[in-house]
Amino acid sequence: KELEKKYPNNIKLEYIGKTYEGRDIVAMRISKNINDEEGKKKSVLITGLHHAREWATGEAALNIVEEMFEKLDFDLLNYLNDFDIYVIPVVNPDGYEYSLKVDPDWRKNKKVLDKSLGVDLNRNYFTPKNPTLYRTPNDKPDKTNDDYGASDDPESPAYRGPYGNSEEEVKAIINFVNSKNIDAVIDLHSYSNLILYPTKVDKDKELIYKKVAQEMKQKVNG
Repeated sequence: KELEKKYPNNIKLEYIGKTYEGRDIVAMRISKNINDEEGKKKSVLITGLHHAREWATGEAALNIVEEMFEKLDFDLLNYLNDFDIYVIPVVNPDGYEYSLKVDPDWRKNKKVLDKSLGVDLNRNYFTPKNPTLYRTPNDKPDKTNDDYGASDDPESPAYRGPYGNSEEEVKAIINFVNSKNIDAVIDLHSYSNLILYPTKVDKDKELIYKKVAQEMKQKVNG
């Protein structure tokens, strides 16, 4: 809110949904001119704090905006000539609040289930075009000994949820991406020092992802 107030010509907040516990999920649009019509430029979405305990990712997402306007990083500002940038610093406000105040190791949201609490939002996404995003073919919903990539055990910190896109936070992100015609998403996590990108895509796209990942690695390593 402070950044929006300080830079009204470049930053605008949008409230894109509510969490299970009723908190706002907030997106920032960053543009060279906030009054320009949306959709005329390519757009990138940066998200943080899918996982409640990964506090640094929310700070990292906001830091990009602060570097642009507070520190006048012209390399970053120049991107606004060609792109609109959207930032959702906290995808999981309920879990983040709980992690800060109660359990610093908490990872999921705060959805109240029949016999447990919380869903790993990062494991809840589903698309009909690629259902394996939510569940691989050999992973059966009535078993936990075949879990791959996510868990069917509600007690697990990687619990994928009762079905794909079941969570309010995930629905908000999907609706936002579809409504804005987002071209690329960068999802920040604070584990493993890895740059992850899709490989089950056509060869041209995979080469682009690999090139971008290599450039990111070089930037980080100086």
